Amino acid sequence: MAYWQVLPWEIQHIILEEVARGFNRKTEPYARAGYATVCKAWQPFFEELNFERLIVDSERLFDLEKIVQGKNRQRIEDIRHLWLRVKLEEYGCDACQSVEDDTTITKNRRIFTIALWNLLVIISKWEIPSTSRGRGRRGLNLQLGVYSPSDSKHVFKDFRLEDDYPYLTTADLEDDFAAYTLRRTRGPEPDDPFHGWVNGRQAAPSLASKRRLLGTRPLTLDFSDFVGGHRPFPKAKIVTGLLIRRHYYRNIDPSVFAKLFTESFPCLEKIRHEWWHEVDPELRVQFELGMSH
Repeated sequence: MAYWQVLPWEIQHIILEEVARGFNRKTEPYARAGYATVCKAWQPFFEELNFERLIVDSERLFDLEKIVQGKNRQRIEDIRHLWLRVKLEEYGCDACQSVEDDTTITKNRRIFTIALWNLLVIISKWEIPSTSRGRGRRGLNLQLGVYSPSDSKHVFKDFRLEDDYPYLTTADLEDDFAAYTLRRTRGPEPDDPFHGWVNGRQAAPSLASKRRLLGTRPLTLDFSDFVGGHRPFPKAKIVTGLLIRRHYYRNIDPSVFAKLFTESFPCLEKIRHEWWHEVDPELRVQFELGMSH
């Protein structure tokens, strides 16, 4: 890399920007990560891009902790948006058109509670980045989403819930939305009478199947797996923004947000909360009343 070192910094930066611009997320989704390993001179530039927006599944939280430890702790400064996707248990055709039973509701609450707790423990150790690298102080935008991998495999065949859905962040958007065209042409329309699909057309879903998709009841916390039971959440001062989008269908109970606001996010500056209306009228009233307080 001797020739690289003699180039003026401005020329180096132009070259790096051109390399980054040539990255194709659809055909080479992991190529940009490899650019950071070309040499030490390239690493800071590409790591800032690679870590700017992270999507972490709940079972990979401890991997997140590892990649920002020790000599890599400076990567925390690069993370501006962190999306935690909490993955609940799968369910089969014997349950997809019925509401969740008490056992399933309890299991999902425990999975959600453990995932949220583990995340807060990790980011509670992060400090708000300073003005290093010529940037002003900024916090972390945290996004939460909860789903079961089965949610797109039964009555509701929602493209957005599939593993290969390409538009997870604004950076993924294309002018022509080619992925949707590919989706329409890659195979036959659904023909699955058991789940209400005939020749690509869906019959009106049952109330029970809608409630299954929404999680039957908004997710609350369950500390049964914790020694001593209920406990305060860790304080995560780095979080300055909270986002819950309607990408996934399962609602989080207002009591969870109340606990997060009072115990975990003292530096919160903004929140955007999108939710699906509960199909059960009584639950809808309870949920919207809770969100209004």
